[in-house]
Amino acid sequence: MKIKFIKNNKRGIALLFVVMLSSILLVVALSLSNIATKEAVFSTSTRNASDAFYAADTGAECALANDRLDNSIFKDSPDSGVGCLGNPVVLSGSGPWNFTLTGMGSSENSCASVKVEKIIEGTDTKTIITSSGYNKIGPTGCGSNSNNITERVLEVNY
Repeated sequence: MKIKFIKNNKRGIALLFVVMLSSILLVVALSLSNIATKEAVFSTSTRNASDAFYAADTGAECALANDRLDNSIFKDSPDSGVGCLGNPVVLSGSGPWNFTLTGMGSSENSCASVKVEKIIEGTDTKTIITSSGYNKIGPTGCGSNSNNITERVLEVNY
């Protein structure tokens, strides 16, 4: 019995070349999709952080604007003269005072929870403003405990 050898080996090399090329293209495609996914996540987290910081900054600025040295709104019995973003703000308690701002950010869904505290030290009065900004209003209001909410806190002492 005689064995015939096929002298045309080019088909095997072409098949090997196609498999190798396909593997390389698959790796490149998967790498690009991984990079695109990471960029999308980074973009979203950056927007959320910006919205939360903007809300916290707006809350702190509102408290500072209403706590002027000549006519501070934050005193033992505050009146209803506090306003931010063109809306009246209702203060709760007689100190520390808390108020909430809503409707801010890129989607107008951000909010800020602000606390103003006056501490009397001898003849001086120390003011602490703590403004917590959130990128969106949660199911229980501003500052809810959800995993999808980004929080930024600013504290102003003077």
